[in-house]
This record gives sequence, C-alpha cells and structure tokens, in this order.
Amino acid sequence: MPDGIFQEDAALDTTTLIVKNEGAGKTLYDKQEQDYYDLLKEQKSLMKNPEESPFETCPIVIGIEKHSGYVFVEGSPSLADEITLLQGLNAKELKNVYLVAHYIQILKKNNQLESVLNR
Repeated sequence: MPDGIFQEDAALDTTTLIVKNEGAGKTLYDKQEQDYYDLLKEQKSLMKNPEESPFETCPIVIGIEKHSGYVFVEGSPSLADEITLLQGLNAKELKNVYLVAHYIQILKKNNQLESVLNR
C-alpha cells in the first residue's frame, strides 16, 4: 500500500449493539426472511444467476462510530433503511451520486419520495 493511505494512530470510538429478539426487536426478526427474499429479488433483476443460499436467521447488529456518526446495520435491511430515512443526507453526502441514488431508492420503497419532493 502507498504511504499515507492509512492513519495508524486514528482510534475509532465505536459502540456495537445487538437487537434482542423480543418486544419491538421481534418485529425486525420476523421481517428478516422477507427482507432476504426482497434483496434476492432485487439482485436477480440486476444480474444473471446471483448466488442464492438458503435463508438463515442471524443476529441484528447495530454499530455506531461516535466521532463520525457513521451507523451500520447487519441482519436487518428494514432497520438500516429506517435509520437512513431518519438521518437523511448532509451537504457532503448530497455530492455523492451513489448515496443520493440509494436514498431515493429507500424513499421510493417506503412511499416517501413525493412528500420529500413537495417540501
């Protein structure tokens, strides 16, 4: 790797949470299988013969990097979408075509695009 790509002394300050499969969390776990098949359907529309494995329930994990505010979700695309909708995009993110396209896709999927455009 060329020099200057990584900053060795940069410490991440992260918190990782696991969503319990009870209460409100149970709803997310109940949606996991549908989320899986929705993503698979989307992949099939974008590429020929995507690798398909059987659905397996997995823990839902949320990670937060405290300095940047970056949030990631594993195991629940529905929760990841919900967090993205709540956070919106900042001025820097609005310059990233991929992030804007992804945000618009989430707005459409959640029937919120028209309300955002009409603000």
